[in-house]
Amino acid sequence: MVAAGVSASEFGITAAIAVLLALLIGGHAGLLAAIAGIASATMLLWHFHHRIGGYTGDGLGAMEQIGEITVLLVLASAWSHP
Repeated sequence: MVAAGVSASEFGITAAIAVLLALLIGGHAGLLAAIAGIASATMLLWHFHHRIGGYTGDGLGAMEQIGEITVLLVLASAWSHP
């Protein structure tokens, strides 16, 4: 499920750096938002694999949008209640 030319270890290192930066910049809210965004995109990827046997460019775009919206909603919710 990893993009062509990217190994699983490279993907893991990149994801770990992203989560660390989210924690450093956004604190606990940033960490929660990163985890929620990754989880929502992963669930959509799972749906594509079971529904159509893979993913398309439109599917990748949808995953990006769903992940981004999830991150923004989590951050807005966390930061609106101090």
